[in-house]
Amino acid sequence: MKLNIKQIEVFAAVMEHGSTTTAALHLRISQPSVSKHLKLLEASSGVNLFVRNNNRLVPTPEARALYEEIKRTYVGVSHLENFVKNLSGEVKYELGIGSMPMLSYKWLPQVVTGFLREYDHYSVSILISTTQAIGTLVASGRVDLGFCMEMGDNISVKQELLMRLPLVCVLPPSHKMAEKPMISSGDLNGETLITLTQTDDWKSEKEDWRMAVNNKLEADKVKPRNIIRVSTSHDACEYVNCGSGIALVPVLAAMDHERNGLKWLPFDFNYKFDIFLVMPKTGSETALVSGFLDELRMEAGKLDDEIRSRHPAFN
Repeated sequence: MKLNIKQIEVFAAVMEHGSTTTAALHLRISQPSVSKHLKLLEASSGVNLFVRNNNRLVPTPEARALYEEIKRTYVGVSHLENFVKNLSGEVKYELGIGSMPMLSYKWLPQVVTGFLREYDHYSVSILISTTQAIGTLVASGRVDLGFCMEMGDNISVKQELLMRLPLVCVLPPSHKMAEKPMISSGDLNGETLITLTQTDDWKSEKEDWRMAVNNKLEADKVKPRNIIRVSTSHDACEYVNCGSGIALVPVLAAMDHERNGLKWLPFDFNYKFDIFLVMPKTGSETALVSGFLDELRMEAGKLDDEIRSRHPAFN
């Protein structure tokens, strides 16, 4: 089949806005025209994209999969448009960065701010995503570089170990164990444990840290009272802030939440999250990227020094 760009545009608008009426307003065409394009796309593709439920269009799994692919394609087209504009001098050159959520909360803004003090005539675009998606973005050239967990033997990108973040326990300052020098696995017995869900935000292709922690708790016969699973390490810290329990998170997230008065302590299970810088394997490194990498590595070194200075267990 040959894709019709207008049909794809209409489909994407319906997926984004949730109805043919709103999509029609956004595209400045009639609602019947939107419905017509959707029917033509379904007919040409041979795929049912929507089912009607109480006068609402509900996307099928096939529609959701198609929309995700379209979004990735749009990102690539947008990157190409900006590149052409850069060549013509129409806009400033833009550095594209893909990052996992935790780094984007405080640490990455500090790095970008320091970089732009020297390179103030450039722009920066940051996409927050999962390890797998970041690898795809970097390999396809949609971003210049990314930060994520280890990706295994990915032939399309080169990986550089950027930082190692110890797993720590985050507690409310009033917790009975807040003054201990270190939390042992046995201390978690009977406590509400806050940890991360089985998404691939923190999934390394070489090991699963959740399984390693679970094996440790099972080996020590530790039984938490209950478990709260959340999507990000910062969500976990917010639950601690509400008094829900004790969180197991990378130390960087714990340090970010010290301003909220939370206390964090080393965990006697010596696990470290390896965070990698990923870049395309082919192509030369531009002066802009080199300048950013200098700032990046300097800030990563400062963070490592600060982590080591906080507790003897990290040396």
